[in-house]
Amino acid sequence: AVSVCANEKRMISIDDIYNCDDYVFTGAKKMDESNNYRTKSMLISPMLDNDNKVIGILQLINRVDEHEQIIRFNQEDKFLISSLSSQVAVVLSNKKLVHDLETLFNSFIRIIGNAIDETSEHTGGHVRKVSGLSHILAKYINDDKTGFYKNVNFTKDEFQEIEIASWIHDIGKITVPEHKLDKATKLETVFDLSQHIKAKFEIHKRDIKIKMLEYQLSKANIEEKDIDNCIKVEEDYEKEIKIIEENIKIVEFNNVGKEFMPMPEIKKIIEMALEPIKINGVKEMLINPNEILNLCIQAGTLTFEEKEVIKKHAFVGYDLLNKLEFPEKLKDAVQIACNHHECLNGKGYPRGITADHLTVKDRIMILSDIFEALTSSDRPYKDAKTLSETFRILGFMVKDGNIDGDMIRFFVESGACDEFSDTFLLPSQVDEFKLSF
Repeated sequence: AVSVCANEKRMISIDDIYNCDDYVFTGAKKMDESNNYRTKSMLISPMLDNDNKVIGILQLINRVDEHEQIIRFNQEDKFLISSLSSQVAVVLSNKKLVHDLETLFNSFIRIIGNAIDETSEHTGGHVRKVSGLSHILAKYINDDKTGFYKNVNFTKDEFQEIEIASWIHDIGKITVPEHKLDKATKLETVFDLSQHIKAKFEIHKRDIKIKMLEYQLSKANIEEKDIDNCIKVEEDYEKEIKIIEENIKIVEFNNVGKEFMPMPEIKKIIEMALEPIKINGVKEMLINPNEILNLCIQAGTLTFEEKEVIKKHAFVGYDLLNKLEFPEKLKDAVQIACNHHECLNGKGYPRGITADHLTVKDRIMILSDIFEALTSSDRPYKDAKTLSETFRILGFMVKDGNIDGDMIRFFVESGACDEFSDTFLLPSQVDEFKLSF
């Protein structure tokens, strides 16, 4: 009877299922037998949504009168149940609609995160790993019943806020040129300018070789008194070639980003750049001012201007995300995402807010973003840092008042760091370390 009701979308009323040959009631009779019950009258009503699709069945059993006697369902019952079925159908449709919208919303958020990762082949896992780390850390904090975070209890919606924030925190990077995000060497733009500099060196080598050969040709019928001059010309040529080869090595060495570039290396580059050469008869510098600026970057591979361009992603993200109308229960997701570059001492960006305005959820996102960036093994401009190197740097950041030392200590002591390391880090990165603050 239920199947007929669903297929034909009509209400079915039975006075006594044991005296009805129109439908099969094998299931109901087995239930009666196993529960020592007697099903008699039955009313079955389809629940239809706005598209006239069956989304459920409402089934009533054994209508009783004022004397507790089982009777048939009458017309008034049928009218009432039909109305109730419609109301329940509306409720179920709305619930399904809300569920479908939330599913769509969460899928869209993940697509945004994946799209951001795809803007750079070398940081493709950043958003995913930040999401993984923030979830792990939030879970451990929520489970802490006796320690530093014993009074922190995240609701289901707050967990969702943290997850959403992790997927959209870098949305502003869609405006950053790819060659700046992926700047693997100091001289890299759309291509690595070190190849351009090396080409100049090769031209310079060619020119001095031609000069030497022309001199030798001019002395084809060489007299004994000129032998010494020819030998000296060759020796000078060899010396110049050696200097050029050394200069090429200097360029190659300093084109790689480092944590610190000493002044003697900067001096070598400037001295090299001051040596003019002629290309097609035109005198020019071996290394132009822009190339000097990039080669003399003291930390990393980015100039000050390039760092400002990349920092701008946080400001762009803040503007974009604040234009979105998030549901009230998820309203903090935007702030958590926007605050991932803020510092406790107010020296962060985009707003420069201080510790008083940074919640536990904000601090989870801040630590997750920094820790993933330090330990990432897919960045072309740096090697993956070990845990000891990472926590040494984090220690300096704590001492400078940038990040939350209590959260870092909890991250280590709770086991959250171990779980993240086992899941996302290379075995070679996992070494012994100690906190230096």
